[in-house]
Amino acid sequence: MDGNQPAPDLKEQYRHAVLNLPIDNPTAYLREIKRLQGLMLDMEFEHLDHDQEPEKVRKDFKEVKKNTRELRLSPACLRAIQGNENAAGEEPAPEQPAVKKTIIGQPAVKKTTIAEPAVDKSASNDSSPQWHLTEEAAAKESATTETTAKKNKKRKKKKPASKTTPVPESTANHSEMESNAEANALTNRITQIHLEAIQPKNSTDPNSEEYKNELIQNIGNELLNVKYMVMNFMDTSDNFSARALDEMNKLGERLANLKDGTKELMAVINELDKVRSKAIKLKRELRDVKEELIEVKLDFEGTKKELNITQNELADVKSVFKDTKNELAKAKKELSDTKNKLAEVKEMEQDMEKKMNEMYAWYKKQKEVPLGHFH
Repeated sequence: MDGNQPAPDLKEQYRHAVLNLPIDNPTAYLREIKRLQGLMLDMEFEHLDHDQEPEKVRKDFKEVKKNTRELRLSPACLRAIQGNENAAGEEPAPEQPAVKKTIIGQPAVKKTTIAEPAVDKSASNDSSPQWHLTEEAAAKESATTETTAKKNKKRKKKKPASKTTPVPESTANHSEMESNAEANALTNRITQIHLEAIQPKNSTDPNSEEYKNELIQNIGNELLNVKYMVMNFMDTSDNFSARALDEMNKLGERLANLKDGTKELMAVINELDKVRSKAIKLKRELRDVKEELIEVKLDFEGTKKELNITQNELADVKSVFKDTKNELAKAKKELSDTKNKLAEVKEMEQDMEKKMNEMYAWYKKQKEVPLGHFH
């Protein structure tokens, strides 16, 4: 078909070809649909790239595509493809099996007892089977097609399990139980043995400083033990990964050299699945160990935070005690000064009493002397 032909001409030729599809011959119908799909794509790319009015071309293309989908998925066309075309004048069967042949680019359509679209026979008087949909039938058929396509799209999302890599359910359950048992064993080891190991042995008083220091020391030691255990586990994991990679390379060579080996192919796939299962199990175990290590780390951080709070409170008590001691020293000094002043006051009192006695003695002596003595 000439690429320089205007878009309306291409559209009319395409519409004419669609309306004259050989629906009585399923093989020819499918071949013609495939050819028209290629033509439809050619029209789209040609006009969207080179035409001066791409919006108009896109609108025309959508209309042609809609008409093609309506005709292609009509009940009459589906019966023709399925090979169950009824004779003229016969009623369709009440229940039809699902259509198993699908057209390229369209989802699988389940056969339902949908009424025949209205046929405008006035446009053609010859005996050739030409379908001319009226606007009402086209709209109804388009709605039915879109609903069916949405349902089939939802069904497509649920993919069944791969048939080439069967894993027996009993084996999967057994491996899952074994993995859970190992995870529980790791949990018990960390939560019981290690937590018992960090308990202080030299002190039993949780409020004492000796108890807290020993607890911190024990937690640090156990964290080192867990770290070494995880490092050893990682070494084992690396070794396993190297072995698994080597096995997979060997299996890949066997797979590349296959000639007529369906059984051997299945054996290779099963072995690859075993390697994958081991890797998943090892990854799960490593994840569990990491989670337990995070829990131990959080417990350690919580204990360390509590110890810091206790140390801060103890520092506050020490500061208060120091202030009290300083105030007591000041009070002692003031008491000493008061005692010294009191001693001085007593000494002054004694001197004054002595002087008073002397004055009293002098006064008494002067009283005994006759008054005439002074004349």
